[in-house]
Amino acid sequence: MKRKFVVLAILTTMSLVFFWGCSQQNIQAPVQNQENDAIQHVNMDPGVAPGEDFFRYANGGWIDANPIPDAFGQYGAGTEVWLRNNDQVKAVVTDPKLMESPAGSVQRKVAEFYQSGMDTLAIDAAGTVSLADGLDKILALSSKDEIAGLVAYMHRTSSYPLFYMYADQDEKNSEEVIANLTQSGLGMGDRDQYLNEDERSIFLRQAYETYIRTVFSLLGDDEGVIDHQVSVIMNIETQLAKNSMTRVELRDPVKGYNPMPLGELKEFSPLFDYAHYFKELGVQNPGMVNIRQLHFFKEMSGMVETVSLEDWKVYLRWNLIQGKTGALPQAYRDASFAFYGTAMNGTEKQQPRWRQVLGVMNGSLGEAIGQAYVAKHFPPSSKAKMLELVENLRVVYAERIKNLDWMTDATKEKALVKLAAMKVKIGYPDKWTDYSSMAISPENYGDNLAAARQFHFQKKIEKIGKPVDRDEWFMSPQTVNAYYSPSLNEIVFPAGILQPPFFFPDGDQAVN
Repeated sequence: MKRKFVVLAILTTMSLVFFWGCSQQNIQAPVQNQENDAIQHVNMDPGVAPGEDFFRYANGGWIDANPIPDAFGQYGAGTEVWLRNNDQVKAVVTDPKLMESPAGSVQRKVAEFYQSGMDTLAIDAAGTVSLADGLDKILALSSKDEIAGLVAYMHRTSSYPLFYMYADQDEKNSEEVIANLTQSGLGMGDRDQYLNEDERSIFLRQAYETYIRTVFSLLGDDEGVIDHQVSVIMNIETQLAKNSMTRVELRDPVKGYNPMPLGELKEFSPLFDYAHYFKELGVQNPGMVNIRQLHFFKEMSGMVETVSLEDWKVYLRWNLIQGKTGALPQAYRDASFAFYGTAMNGTEKQQPRWRQVLGVMNGSLGEAIGQAYVAKHFPPSSKAKMLELVENLRVVYAERIKNLDWMTDATKEKALVKLAAMKVKIGYPDKWTDYSSMAISPENYGDNLAAARQFHFQKKIEKIGKPVDRDEWFMSPQTVNAYYSPSLNEIVFPAGILQPPFFFPDGDQAVN
């Protein structure tokens, strides 16, 4: 999801270093801190003068006692909470009572999804069957006019070749959701990694080529053919990278707001059939479509013409495989980790399988898991205490705004109106996501991944042209993170991060 968030770095005296994401290793979660341990002096380094190096003074003891494990590119208090949180979530999804729930119930779906993900023997035995439909469609392409329809199919079912489509709040009409198209299609993710000539970028390009070679070798392609395929993929992705905005350019909100109807988009980028693309998604008339990078989409149209159909098939095949890696045998997953885990992020060991599956499930059935999670780990008293804390902050913030000497009275008035209007979401949503239309089975992990992707993609496109749902959450309750959304003017603290060392249910509010 490409929503603009300010991710909150919730700093504590104990550790200012955070880890956000999914890293790899079987590490025991630390014992939860108690109220009396909120400020742990053992984590400090009193031998350093705070006026000279406050970071070391506050965190030196903890840093010395916690070298970064092989499985992590970085490690901090956030990682410790994440590890503890994984244990809590695992207990939720492995509760035997879930499998005793009625067939088709959301509780049963949680249990069956986890069971299918943990059955690595069945996943390995299935081989590349999850690729079959997509590969057939790619091989059947007979003209470039069909590319738009196939891209739509892949966006809905597996991956994002060429560009990314999402539905989000219209930045100049905050009450309505609009379709957005944005640059994408890069296996390495960042344009500069394709274009820069520094040592790191060259290393990553070589590692990425090795990854591509390994995957096509696993598929049984001939060595000579693989050389050609690597060249094709790198050439297409490098062209896309050259046409992409830099990270600095992406920060300009004006450059990123270019809404236009389909007719105008067709004139602007004529060789990609956007009308057919949206029709294949089930959106007959998306209305205004925001093109976030004009140059990218203009040049992408030219690429449709200059790149041969056979080369497009190679690129699309690679994207299909990338999107389905989680359902492929272990050798494919190992190859993916060797690049994305080790080469890109410096992690040497993979997560235990159960953590990998939980990571997928948190994105697939997040609120189904979250509902059971908060029942066990986030009582109403914690929600009430956090709401009280935020409201106290709001009162103090208003007083500070009123006393600012650099802000005009008119600006203060508008700031106070915005502050009063800020929505606060704590713990979990008031209305839970309905997963009844997502078909899940205990036997086929590949089918479950596909069902989850299509469910969430359908949920996304159904928002287009509709009023903004201001009750929607963009993180599941068990997420160890938080965010502020400027466009929605809301601050959100999921239950997952509201535990020590960031929040003490029975602790002093000053510490919290």
